[in-house]
Amino acid sequence: MIRLSKRAYSLLGLACNAGKAVSGYTAVSDMLSKGRAVLLLFAADTAENTVKKYVLQAERENIGYYTVDDPDLCACVGHPERKVLALNDIGFSREIIKEINTLNVGVISSNE
Repeated sequence: MIRLSKRAYSLLGLACNAGKAVSGYTAVSDMLSKGRAVLLLFAADTAENTVKKYVLQAERENIGYYTVDDPDLCACVGHPERKVLALNDIGFSREIIKEINTLNVGVISSNE
């Protein structure tokens, strides 16, 4: 599991407000089925079957994914009860991945 910086949480909030990120089972499933997702983030306490479903699809479509060591991952986008978040913007995704790599040096991510 990885940690996110305050900047990464801010970027997630901005991405959601800009319509470049969605959270929740249905919205993420729709984004994946349309082939628009470029990055998936899972909360630490996401159900195992949910993670398996999304990971299989992400690996098939070469989409990056991480499990975040925070059960309230989606609180930064205004929905603390949701457990999965997807971004469809490459710019936001690159910046968030850069933050992940900076903060988690030496940590093995979910998709390595």
